[in-house]
Formats: sequence, C-alpha cells, structure tokens
Amino acid sequence: MTALGTLLGGRWLILLDFDGPICSVFSGIPSDVVAQELLGVIGDPPLALIGAQDPFRVLEYAAESRPELAADVERRFTDLETQAVMCADSTPHALEFIREAAELPGIAVAIVSNNSEAAIRTFLAADDYAAYIAGVYARTSADVSLLKPAPHLLTAALNDQRCNEAHAVFVGDSIADIEAGQAAGIPTIAFANKPSKLARLTARRPSAVVTDVSQLRQALRQSVVRSAGKE
Repeated sequence: MTALGTLLGGRWLILLDFDGPICSVFSGIPSDVVAQELLGVIGDPPLALIGAQDPFRVLEYAAESRPELAADVERRFTDLETQAVMCADSTPHALEFIREAAELPGIAVAIVSNNSEAAIRTFLAADDYAAYIAGVYARTSADVSLLKPAPHLLTAALNDQRCNEAHAVFVGDSIADIEAGQAAGIPTIAFANKPSKLARLTARRPSAVVTDVSQLRQALRQSVVRSAGKE
C-alpha cells in the first residue's frame, strides 16, 4: 500500500464517496425502513426481496426486472434519502478535512456517490459544506448501470473537473467504491469506518486504508508541510 501523504500530496482533485466518508445517510431513518417503503411502490415483490434491508437492492430489482416501475421507485428513493440526510449524522472530521483541502491552492474536492444528487445537495446546503464542494456526481435516474462499481461517475468527475487519473484520489467505504476507483484508474483509499469492513476492504487491495477521517486530515497537513519545505 502507498503512504497516505504520498497519495494526497500533489493531487489536484480529491473525490469522496458520500455515505460513509461524509455522513451516515441512514443513521436517522434506517435503510431497512427505506427498503420496505420502496417494496411498497413495487407492490408485489418476489419472495427473495421480502425483508430486504438494502434499498439499492430494491432499486436494482426494479431497474432490471420491473422497468415500468423503476422511475417511480427511484423517485421515492430520492424523496426518502432527502428526508434521511436531514437527520443524518455527519462523519467526524469530514467537514474539517473538506474545508482544509478545498482551501489549499489548486485543490478541488468533489463528491462521487450512488446516493441521489438531490439528497446530497440538500445535506450540503444544510450543513455548511456547499461552499467547499466543486461538484457532485451522483444518481439522477433509475439507470443503475451508471452507478458504482461502474467507473462512470468517477470518469464524469474527472472530465468535468479537467483532471487526469494521476492527479486525483478517491476515498470510499465499500467494495463497489474500490472496484470503481480501480476501473477508472484512480488511486483509491478505503475508509473502513466499521471493524467488520477492515479485512473485507483490505482484501480488495486499495491504495491505502484508513479507519478515521482524522487520518486523512493529518496526512494532508503533512503533505502540505513537505511541499512547503521543498520550495
């Protein structure tokens, strides 16, 4: 694995997943509650989905097996995510890390997420993040083929921010994030914010692993000090 300071030093674009590195989307409204609400939109889900706890699983089913309902499921999902982020817990040190990074000359911070763009922007506006975020690249439709682990959203961020892979870094907390980062050719830092994630994410060979955003803050500061010392 690569040292954190090396990964953050010299990067022009820091890309962050939303649910995990920035907040816990479903900390106020649990994900299983959201999943069951989405099953209600479908009305007659298959037995395999009864009791589903992951709303993305329900959206994927609708997109793949019930395309006539997919847009309705996605709209309801967006509504529920937007409600959820209004009472979601912020990740410790996330705002400070984003602010400190965005205030450095030549560095932009953007969000790349499978959560809905509308919900993310609602959270950013309510919690003083918006001024530090250069772009949001997230779900805007029921087309699940565009979501991570596909690299589409990451590639869109690179193109929009006019940055190549070598000058970007991505922080995510799931296997899908690591796979998307690797597919896009972007060094990816795994955020193992729960003990159960550490071995699972490490096994996917990310560029580095952190368990707390404070580690990113410290590494960013160290990279700035090193760069200043070379001038």
